[in-house]
Amino acid sequence: MSSKINLYQEAQKRLVAVMLADDEDNNRVFELVTSQNFLEPKWQVIFESITAVARVNQPVSPVTVAADLETNGKLAEAGGTAELYMLQKNGAKWLLEASSTTYAAIVREQAAKAFMRMTLKEHNEMLESDSGHSASEVIGELQNQFNSALYQLSDESTIYQMAGSMDDYFKLLEERRAIAETNAGEAAGLQGIPSLIPSLNGYTTGWLPGQLITIGARTGVGKSIFAVNCAMAAAKAGKSVIFFSLEMGETEIKDRMIASSTGVTLNALKQGDLNEDSMQLLQEAKDDLDSMKIQLDTDPKVTVDAIRARALRRAQSAEGLDFIIVDYLQLVTPAGRHSSRQEAVAEISRNFKLLAKQLQVPIMVLVQVNRESKDDESALPRMSSIRESGAIAQDSDIVILLHREESMDDAIPHTLVLLEKNRNGEASKTIRCHSNLECSLFREVQRAKDIDGKISEEDISKLESYAADDDLDFGDDDDELDF
Repeated sequence: MSSKINLYQEAQKRLVAVMLADDEDNNRVFELVTSQNFLEPKWQVIFESITAVARVNQPVSPVTVAADLETNGKLAEAGGTAELYMLQKNGAKWLLEASSTTYAAIVREQAAKAFMRMTLKEHNEMLESDSGHSASEVIGELQNQFNSALYQLSDESTIYQMAGSMDDYFKLLEERRAIAETNAGEAAGLQGIPSLIPSLNGYTTGWLPGQLITIGARTGVGKSIFAVNCAMAAAKAGKSVIFFSLEMGETEIKDRMIASSTGVTLNALKQGDLNEDSMQLLQEAKDDLDSMKIQLDTDPKVTVDAIRARALRRAQSAEGLDFIIVDYLQLVTPAGRHSSRQEAVAEISRNFKLLAKQLQVPIMVLVQVNRESKDDESALPRMSSIRESGAIAQDSDIVILLHREESMDDAIPHTLVLLEKNRNGEASKTIRCHSNLECSLFREVQRAKDIDGKISEEDISKLESYAADDDLDFGDDDDELDF
């Protein structure tokens, strides 16, 4: 243990020394470490001063650093001007052994280990039997802090030069073109995971890796059924899906999947009111579902960190991982303690966004939406209506709000799919869907302009003749056709 601590102490000292001796690579050092990576107050103070001098575009030297320290009343804390000159002299020698970036990497590594040791020590009392903290709460908080430390240590490059990189970009365009040709029958330009709504596929080009997709609705509109439909659409396309349900149990989800596949109502499934024809349909649906790569997780107290761990395990399995669905975000247990519910939800949302980018899979989260007013349930929902945090809409790449229209003459009401935000494409789009919640069905209502050309001239002639005989008015091309 002591050798590691000594290495950390020596690396901190040598890093500030070589930065005083040669400031050529200092900007790269600033990318690797911050003052928080320094455990020794003396070296932390000097590093902060070096950073301040560089920030105003002055050369880093004992003179400029001493002046900055004196201005802030910290020169004595740093050891005085003589100490700075001694560090510069030794730094010139230490540069022969390693570069400033090498010392910075050592400081960052040792700082992470020191942070973990201190974190474990601080949480040790919380693990006592009478601490007032549950085991899941402590573990969740530790996971959250350790994952943050791990993220800080990541060396994955996020910087790309235009020069010399366009060949790779054109290879990507060729890949997109090939995917679009393969999916030509599904939707124009489909690049990612499809939904069962063709127009939505067209606007979004499918759910893409790294996206955070938010589906919002008021209670009872059918957002869980919409999510089940999305899971099945992805699985039918050969994708591997994890469905985290914090509200429904395994049987409830399977009921909805079977109802969606067969048209047999949820009520009939629950009551066992099934004839021979129904059983035949159910057997066929079972065979289809058996072949789908869908994993259900119904832990009602799951945290973001537990979702991350289970998703990583799934991604490393033979099945792989292509799509994550969470039903729903406001039920996810936050890690640690927060000053407000809004702060907790905002952190959960941000962690989901980071997880989507880390795993490079789309993550769909369902959220509750508030009513605009108690007296007007017909009002369309807005992004500002998302319950408990505006951060959810800000973090999301795609925001879709569902609104169920009022029932007319006992007819099954339509559900409006409102594409409110679409970072990579068209937004402010409304798609009308048939939504038979008893059969867990969401199907887009096709317009005359969509159907035109899909039926023969002979059929069109018959329809026109029928309309003429019965004085029926088909309206304009944008009216719905109900057959």
